[in-house]
Amino acid sequence: MDPNHILIRIKMLEAGIVPFIGGPDQKDEIKRGLDSLDPGEQRKAKRKYRKLWRKAAKAHGCFRYPEWDPTVVFAPALSSPEADPTPKQRARRRVLVRSEFVVALRE
Repeated sequence: MDPNHILIRIKMLEAGIVPFIGGPDQKDEIKRGLDSLDPGEQRKAKRKYRKLWRKAAKAHGCFRYPEWDPTVVFAPALSSPEADPTPKQRARRRVLVRSEFVVALRE
């Protein structure tokens, strides 16, 4: 395993989310990680993950705040909070969150 993958996993654990690297079986990796936690810890990890992806989306300009419309308009690639995200949108969110950890590691 690449040393950077280990450092990324450590950073994810420090952030309070289930560590994942990516690849074809990353959904199974996340599910196994969540299943290993008790229900209270699962809830905390999921909430922290959602907070991180919203923060990353804002940093990458995925949210827009038009002057004439005070409500948030979500980029279609990430879905809106009212709708359940599609599998592709979930994958994009995972990539976005992981990229934030990669960037933080390089700094």
